Amino acid sequence: MSGSAVGHLGGYLLAGILPRPNGRDMCLLLIVLQASFGMAMGIVGFVTLTWVDVALMFLLGLGNGYVSLILFTWIQTSTPKAMLGRIMSLLMLSSTGLVPVSQAISGAVCSWNLNLLFVSAGVLIVLVTIWTAFQPALFAFSESLTAEAPTRIILGSEKKMK
Repeated sequence: MSGSAVGHLGGYLLAGILPRPNGRDMCLLLIVLQASFGMAMGIVGFVTLTWVDVALMFLLGLGNGYVSLILFTWIQTSTPKAMLGRIMSLLMLSSTGLVPVSQAISGAVCSWNLNLLFVSAGVLIVLVTIWTAFQPALFAFSESLTAEAPTRIILGSEKKMK
């Protein structure tokens, strides 16, 4: 947990310091990071050395912190002001409110087989990444993450905000 937390802080700092990548690079970055998250998650179940787990969690946190800051900024700048509270409450529900549900499921699975927990989580992440990589809207979404003026993605079409 410490490795992940330090990695998140580092990712936040990198997102604030580094220039944003262009749309194509952002698209590639999102796919590579997500696939890396899945592979690292699957590996964690088999690692027996604490320092290796801490290093993996640090790297996961670094990538997650970097992408999270960019995504949250995009969401907050591209959401209409009247809807911002509702959208942020949905984000908080999905990121913190569902934690007890996932912990309950994880507890049941890990009491049966700990390796299965990590491998299945990693496989699910990689499968979602593969599916996402072939979605036509991914490039438009990636472009909007890097645009100077926020862009709303509405049913596959783009609209520049004024």
